[in-house]
Amino acid sequence: MFFGNTNIPIIHLDKKEQQKFKTLHEVFIDELETEDNIQAEMLRMLMARFIIKSTRLLKAKEGILETPKSSKVDLLREFNFLVEQHFKKEHSVSFYADKLFRSPKTLSNNFAKLNRSPLQIIHERVVLEAQRLLTYTDKTAKEIAYEIGFDDAPHLSRLFKKYTSQSPSDYKKGLKTTG
Repeated sequence: MFFGNTNIPIIHLDKKEQQKFKTLHEVFIDELETEDNIQAEMLRMLMARFIIKSTRLLKAKEGILETPKSSKVDLLREFNFLVEQHFKKEHSVSFYADKLFRSPKTLSNNFAKLNRSPLQIIHERVVLEAQRLLTYTDKTAKEIAYEIGFDDAPHLSRLFKKYTSQSPSDYKKGLKTTG
């Protein structure tokens, strides 16, 4: 959410905050069971509420003072939102930097504290999606490559292997032997 899918900050909640998140979780589960034409909108709203509450707690924990659009946490969160929206088509840091009205270098500097680059976060999200598609669909690596914005399967395969230490086909075979 704030930092991609690694180096996740741990926020300890007091009983009052635990109850608030428990209630939000219960409402979210209830909404998942309610299938109607506004379910998706309601789930998005509940997720936004969860993200806002989490952001506020992280800012309080980190002692971050509110300044208009200058907070690094806000920048990281906005970057991650953009990645989530565009990772299937856009894999370049410059695309996201432009959307955030920053230079790629400035964006990279803001990520230095995480010991990860914006490109790593983009790649991790792409690989996570490839893993999801390999796990839950019958699509081939080639089909998945095209779906997540690659011109050819070998490019995805190299990236996948870099982050998981196995090829997409080996990953898929491993799923069949364990499941």
